[in-house]
Amino acid sequence: MNTQAMIHSLPQRDVCPYCGQPVTRRQLEAIRARVRAEEQARLKVLEKQLQEQAAAQVRAELAKLSKRESAVAAREQALAQRAKALEAAAKLKFDEGYRKACVEAARVQQSLQKQVDGLKRRLERKTADDLGAVSEEELIERLRRAYPEDVIEPVPRGTNGADVLHHVRERGEPCGCIVYESKNVKTFLSAHVEKARGYRTQYSTPYVVLVTTAFPAGERDFCARDGVLLVHPSKMTYVIDVIRGALIELARASAERTDRETKGGRLLAYVVSDEFKERIRGILDAIDDLRNVQAEERKRHEYVWGTQEEAYRAIEQFAGRIHGRVRAIVEGRG
Repeated sequence: MNTQAMIHSLPQRDVCPYCGQPVTRRQLEAIRARVRAEEQARLKVLEKQLQEQAAAQVRAELAKLSKRESAVAAREQALAQRAKALEAAAKLKFDEGYRKACVEAARVQQSLQKQVDGLKRRLERKTADDLGAVSEEELIERLRRAYPEDVIEPVPRGTNGADVLHHVRERGEPCGCIVYESKNVKTFLSAHVEKARGYRTQYSTPYVVLVTTAFPAGERDFCARDGVLLVHPSKMTYVIDVIRGALIELARASAERTDRETKGGRLLAYVVSDEFKERIRGILDAIDDLRNVQAEERKRHEYVWGTQEEAYRAIEQFAGRIHGRVRAIVEGRG
C-alpha cells in the first residue's frame, strides 16, 4: 500500500469551530447538535422572559389608566357638586332679584296708576270737543250699523235743514222720524238749540237730537234744552235705542191718532224730563265704569304677562351662564 492509499484509509478529521481542536466529522455533528439544542433552550427562556416583561408592562399601564379614570371620575363628581352649588346660589340670587323686581314693579305700577288717575281727572275737566267728535258721514255710518232696518239719509248740502233724517221702520212699516243735527264745536251756544227746535216743525217730528261735543255748563254726555236732546256722539245710540223703541211701540198701538199723539207728547215730556236724564245718566256712568274696569283689567293682564316673560328670560339667561361655566370647567378652560 502506497502512502496515498494509507492517507485515505485513515479517519477524516475536522477542526471544531468553537475550540479549534481537531475532531472527527461525527464529533463535529454531535457538537453542532448540542449547540443547537442549547441555543433553542436559551431562546425559549429569553422568549418567556420577554413575555413576562410585556405582561408586566401591560399590567402597569392598565393600573395607571385605572388610576387616571378614578381621578377623572372623582373630578367629574366634584365638578357636578360644584355645578349644583352654583345653580343653587344662582337660583337664590335670582329669587331675591325677582322679589325685589316685583316690589319695584308694584311701586312703579302704583306710581303710574296715580298718574293715570290724575290724567283721568284732568281729562274729565277738558272740553267735550277734546273727547272726540264725529263728522256727518261718521254719524250716518254709526246709525246705519246700529239700525240696519231703518232708513238713514243725509240732508243734501246747501239745503236749509238738519244734517240727517232717521226714518224708523218696523217690518218695513214707518213708525216715526228722528232728526239729527251734528255740531263739532268747542263751546256750547244756545243758538244751536234754537236752530234745532225749528226742525220739529220743518220735519213734523218732536224728536230732534243735537249730536254735540259741547254741553251747557254743568252738563256732559246727555241733557235736554227746550225740547231738544243733546247727546255726545259716543253715547248717542243708548239714547236713540229708547226713543226708537218707543216709536215702534206707539206705531203698534191700535189707538186713534189723537190718542197716539197724546201718548207721543207724554213720551217726549218723559224723554226731556230730569227723571229720564237721571236714569240715562246711570246707564252712561255704568258704561264708563265698565270700560274703565275693562281697561284696567287689560293693563293688569299685560303687566303680569310682561313680568312673567321677563322672569322666563332671566331664568334662561342664568341657566345658560351656569351651563357655559360648567362646560368650560369640564373642558379645562376655566
